[in-house]
Amino acid sequence: MNELEKNENRLKHTNYWSGTDKLDTVEAAQYLKLSKSHLWKLTADGKIPCIKFLGRLMFDKAELDEWVERQKNRRGNHSSVALSLAKIASRKMKHRKN
Repeated sequence: MNELEKNENRLKHTNYWSGTDKLDTVEAAQYLKLSKSHLWKLTADGKIPCIKFLGRLMFDKAELDEWVERQKNRRGNHSSVALSLAKIASRKMKHRKN
């Protein structure tokens, strides 16, 4: 495969991922209202749907929405979600003090 063919293939893939429903790491973190480091941990642990595309992590909005719903269902009622968020906030506050 020559250099021109490689670039054409890369453009095809890039066009596929350039839609508004595809997010990079920064956009996904903002969309989910998570820190980038927390999102990285979730991806490293294989707990959130993503793919590696041209050396970058990419996220599909629909898959993220489904993942959020599964998390809500898994945790049960809203009080357990609030407790989880409170624990995360507490850890962040401790980390900032150090």
